[in-house]
Amino acid sequence: MVDHCADGKEGFLNALDNDYDVMVFDRMLPGLDGLTLIKSVRGAGVETPILFLSAMDGINDRVDGLQAGSDDYLVKPFSFHELSARLNALTRRPPLKTEETVLRVADLEMNLIRRTLMRGDTPIDLQPREFSLLEYLMRNADRVLTRTMLLEAVWDFHFDPKTNVVETHISRLRNKIDKPFATELIHTIRGSGYSLHMGKVLKLSRIFRSTSVRLSLRFALLYSVVTALVFVMAYQMADYEITKWIEEQLLEEETAYTHLYQEKGLEAVVAQLSGLGDFNFEDHRIFLLQDVKGAHLAGNIARINGSGASGYLDAASIEVTGPDENESPGYILRNISLGAHTLILGTSTYFVTELLEGLGGGLLIGFAIVLLVGAGAGVAVGRRTEHRLVQISTTLQDVAKGNLEARVPLKSGTADDLTQLSAEINKTIGHLQNMVESQNQISADIAHDLRTPMQRLRQRLEAIGQSPDLPQLQATAVYEAIDAADDLIETFHALLRISQIEAGARRENFCQVDLVSVLARIEDAYGAVAEEKGQSLTFTAVPPPVTISGDRQLLTQMMANVVENALRHCAGDAQIQVGLEVHNATITFVVCDNGPGIPAEEKEKVLRRFYRLEKSRTTSGNGLGLSLVKAVADLHDAKLSLTDGNPGLTVSIVFTAPPKGSL
Repeated sequence: MVDHCADGKEGFLNALDNDYDVMVFDRMLPGLDGLTLIKSVRGAGVETPILFLSAMDGINDRVDGLQAGSDDYLVKPFSFHELSARLNALTRRPPLKTEETVLRVADLEMNLIRRTLMRGDTPIDLQPREFSLLEYLMRNADRVLTRTMLLEAVWDFHFDPKTNVVETHISRLRNKIDKPFATELIHTIRGSGYSLHMGKVLKLSRIFRSTSVRLSLRFALLYSVVTALVFVMAYQMADYEITKWIEEQLLEEETAYTHLYQEKGLEAVVAQLSGLGDFNFEDHRIFLLQDVKGAHLAGNIARINGSGASGYLDAASIEVTGPDENESPGYILRNISLGAHTLILGTSTYFVTELLEGLGGGLLIGFAIVLLVGAGAGVAVGRRTEHRLVQISTTLQDVAKGNLEARVPLKSGTADDLTQLSAEINKTIGHLQNMVESQNQISADIAHDLRTPMQRLRQRLEAIGQSPDLPQLQATAVYEAIDAADDLIETFHALLRISQIEAGARRENFCQVDLVSVLARIEDAYGAVAEEKGQSLTFTAVPPPVTISGDRQLLTQMMANVVENALRHCAGDAQIQVGLEVHNATITFVVCDNGPGIPAEEKEKVLRRFYRLEKSRTTSGNGLGLSLVKAVADLHDAKLSLTDGNPGLTVSIVFTAPPKGSL
């Protein structure tokens, strides 16, 4: 029974839903190309044998297909009998299963054979259960693992114990693999579980450099200042109203004593004042009756050191007659004239002061709360906005690196300006993706569709050229035509390779590559070529290893293209220097020559596809060499620069050096 699928996406779904004995994938499939399809199927855990069909017969093409996950590679055109034999051979193979022996997440490395753990250069000792827990977290890195999942996988508990078993072991793991280091790996996902991944270190200075946080804090500060002004006004208003109330009370008493004196005389006033002393709490009220000479006639104070005029008087200016129980800072006085006599009444400001102190303290506490809550809310709102802006920025960076599948996460249930902006960005990326995919597909289809006929044409020309009856002149022309066909086939191959690189299809094949060993291979290959042309080709490199994460084949081809470009465009006595330089944070591959160089206005243009300085195109080449170099550099996040060598040209490719101890 055979199932046929019209495109790669349908094939992927069928591969997941069915248990086949063998699968046959074509390389150029619509919807999802063959290489990506194989990687997706293998990534999903499907181990069914795969035979890969393609018209691309280069060594690198075969290696790419096999490394992607295929079990066999058959080049078109082929014999049906050979296809049948290969399928039968695949079905006879026993399934192979590989077991990981080393787990890596960021700079954390676990060796399952030796039962060792390293973070960077630091060894870490774990208890057996801690080791099992961390192993499960590392095998499921970047995934959220619930408490139930951890209990079942690590402890084989299919119930929920009422103790914090998971939390305790997670805490111990954090003490060993997180706290001694700058970046945390174990993260608590609130309400969900735990996840092991490289987190971003968000320093306090970076928080306050955020525009959203700064704006939020400014508004919080403005609100706090306005609140402080309101509190000050409330305090002053309370002081004014209470003081006014006391003064009005004293004014009413003045009216009452004046009326009493006029109707009943001085003796009635003295009697009234004598009765007030029995109801005076801690000298809250003071009263003093004096004759015309200032002698004491009645009252609870002996005298007043001063004029005793209406208004505020400090308590230190008053002499009491009995024990001094006065705690008041001062009194508000009212001076009353009763004929030739003077009556002074006063009310203590003690309760006013206490009331205002309580009110002021409450207002200060309220202001502090408003300030803290405002600042906290500002930082929280700013952080949330900053998080969404980081998501937008990260998505745009991914798109710039060639990942056109990246999208800005949209927050459901909201329609604010950032959500609308994110939706517009996603819409724009979608249009860009369609345009790029369409352009790449057209280029790939043209290259693929023309390459197969060119290969057949080459085979026929080769057969004609080997005919013994062919005259020498015609045989020479045939072999020249074969060379031209080879150039066309190589051009199509370069186009397909650039399309794959720009689509990011090769990033999954990254491994640790020693650039010194790659440079040694290039020196071995091109040293003789330079010697034959009379050119001086010298190599200088640092001691190995100098490793980066990348695709070894692409890095080799990139370096070779730059060296070959110098050999091709320089004269016979040219001097070409190739070097590898390592600094603190960068690794630089440099090729310098004293050839004709490239005009300043042409340096950006030579990186385009098919662009050549020599407009007549009479020399060999297809104008894709530096385009491929740029595509490989971009894939590895490296910076390519062309500068004047005065004379000649200097080509520099700067890689970011991996952190010490990282893998």
